[in-house]
Amino acid sequence: MKMKALVILLAAVAFGVAGAAAQDRPMEQDRPAQQDRPRGQDGMMGQGGMMGQGGMMGQGQRRMPNLKELPAERLVKSVRYCDRKYFVTNTAGDVLEFRDFDLRFKTDAGDQGPRRGAPALLPAGMMGDRAFLIFSDPGDISRYIEKKCSG
Repeated sequence: MKMKALVILLAAVAFGVAGAAAQDRPMEQDRPAQQDRPRGQDGMMGQGGMMGQGGMMGQGQRRMPNLKELPAERLVKSVRYCDRKYFVTNTAGDVLEFRDFDLRFKTDAGDQGPRRGAPALLPAGMMGDRAFLIFSDPGDISRYIEKKCSG
């Protein structure tokens, strides 16, 4: 019986503290409107990263381009992996190098996703050192990447 009373007391204190903390937070209407917040050069919120590029915080969401209508610089011809680096050759003939952690693989089978056999490369990150490589089907990922160390 004493244990049950202690549990109830602790719960009441915890909810009381949580309720007080919630009252200290500003209400939505007290926050500045998005148009009042600073914007980066590209018109996105903040300076980039998770907040400014529509990441986890959901502010400044970018519209995803139609991956079927990208220029040759954004369409991928081949991907080679060697010594913890990916070498991505686009259809324009440029070879771009990414450390293994900086190239992120994604799929988009939707209407605006990439064509089958033509993955898309989109920039990610603030420094130009990261990218999304987007395939039309998960099975294409391992079929498309060649593990080879000679050019």
